[in-house]
Amino acid sequence: MPIRAAALLAAALCLAVYPLLLTGVDFDAALLEHPAAMVELDGAAILWLERAMLADMLGFYLLQIPIAIFLHLRLRANPVMNYATVFGVGYCLIGAIGAAALSVAWPTLSALYQSAPNEAARIALRDSFTTISAVVNVGLWGRAEFLLGALWWILIGFAADGTMRAFRAASWVLGGATAMAWLGNLVSAPLLAEPALMAYMVLVPVWLITMVVGVRPPNA
Repeated sequence: MPIRAAALLAAALCLAVYPLLLTGVDFDAALLEHPAAMVELDGAAILWLERAMLADMLGFYLLQIPIAIFLHLRLRANPVMNYATVFGVGYCLIGAIGAAALSVAWPTLSALYQSAPNEAARIALRDSFTTISAVVNVGLWGRAEFLLGALWWILIGFAADGTMRAFRAASWVLGGATAMAWLGNLVSAPLLAEPALMAYMVLVPVWLITMVVGVRPPNA
């Protein structure tokens, strides 16, 4: 797949994630902050959440691995790209692992909850649902992935040359928002983490589109 097509597909999938999540919770955004209540969603609702995680896995992460390689080749004259690309691929892999895990864990635990024989079993399943959601959202994504992503985008901004002013600015803004999301998760400050997370979700597809428009292929 040509790199520009991959970037545009990734951007479209990124933009689809939040609407898919909202569809799954019947447009009650507050429910997304309470995994203990999400486990009670029926199979049809959970299916939308599974689709959201698959879109997340592809758009925010796996499709960005070839983009990281493309940018490494395009900007390799700057030595910071040796570090930036490692951070970028690490961001993609850790993020994809988290999304893939939730795409399986959420529907599995929800189905078990719906058929649980007693309240004790439902409590245990609710706790499991909450725990794995926290491990992914706060641990894998909030504390590991966001740090690697922030370093990737900030270093890309330094590596971008004078013909990529819009791309450089988009990289730095995205890197700054991701760094704030990381810091908010690290110190358990939702007032910082949650707005930064929303900014990150919007800025990633903007960054991808800016790359398509403003970055020429190597040797072009």
